Amino acid sequence: DEALRDMNDTMYHRGPDDSGLWQEQDVHGAVGLAQRRLSVFDLSSAGHQPMFSEDGKTVVVYNGEIYNFRELRKELERSGRRFASACDTEVLLAAWQEWGADCFRRFNGMFAVGLYERETGRLILARDRMGKKPLYYYQKGKDFVFASELKPIMKFPGFLKVINRRMVEKFLCSKYIEAPWSVFEDTWKMCPGTYLILENGKITLHTYW
Repeated sequence: DEALRDMNDTMYHRGPDDSGLWQEQDVHGAVGLAQRRLSVFDLSSAGHQPMFSEDGKTVVVYNGEIYNFRELRKELERSGRRFASACDTEVLLAAWQEWGADCFRRFNGMFAVGLYERETGRLILARDRMGKKPLYYYQKGKDFVFASELKPIMKFPGFLKVINRRMVEKFLCSKYIEAPWSVFEDTWKMCPGTYLILENGKITLHTYW
């Protein structure tokens, strides 16, 4: 809890309104999710994250806004989905359970998303079409860490701050490092319009736009 809280608190400037931690150990291994919240659509505790789906099978951490979430909510309600809050996070969860990865094509907005399926042990990361919201991940051995900035990843106890020297030339030429690269070894930035699935330690990347 202490390590996860330290990582999460590096994001205080992005989410001063609330914070949440969740951890679980199961047959798939150990997983921990944390989020700093900036309340926008639903200012109540009903929008607290990490947020669970109605059936408790999926948990999400999410940064951003889905502008068309009200229209999507009406469509999901017609399919029998029920909602307890007025926030877009709950709509995102229901959309994933209803439509799977096709939900990302339906979202009009800016977002960085992490979804964990408790029954399958799958982790899904997704980034919006234009890359308005950043999303990084680190994989080394059995460790996998993701965050919307590098600072939380750098706080991870097992993280090795090894500079990716191949990126120095790119930075000197462009004044920035483009996705999927980052300044550190074994650390990547999600490309805009893509989603990632981590299952049994293996990553698959998909382009949805």
